Amino acid sequence: MLYHLRAFLVAGLSLLSLNAESQNYRLEKAWETEPVFSTPGFLNDVAIDEKGVIYFTDTSPRKPEASAVNAFRDGSVDTIASDPINRSNGLLYDRRSLLVGNSGDQSLKKIDLEINEVHNVARLDTGIIDGIKHYKDDYYIVTL
Repeated sequence: MLYHLRAFLVAGLSLLSLNAESQNYRLEKAWETEPVFSTPGFLNDVAIDEKGVIYFTDTSPRKPEASAVNAFRDGSVDTIASDPINRSNGLLYDRRSLLVGNSGDQSLKKIDLEINEVHNVARLDTGIIDGIKHYKDDYYIVTL
């Protein structure tokens, strides 16, 4: 995810910031998330809001009940949703909400970030719900 000439990505148990000012990306900063999680799983997709808060999914394929959506701000990680999140994958920030591909129950979920509530948006066919893109108005394209 590119934000203000920095690329943010999750790799293993780390959140990385890469400087993208030139064509040669260089590691700018790495945050090890392992001390934050009691049972870290598999950090997966990433999204960034207009304030620079970085959201990322923890898919936890070995312990689906440990799957979560997390926020990284001011140098620390907070879990913003873990129930009913199960095998979270795709993630999209859109208008003060996060859309989450929740492969555990094959649904697209919406997290209202102002009140921290999770709602079902749509039930999808079997598969891993991965890429989510805003199309127009209230339409989204989702890959399985």
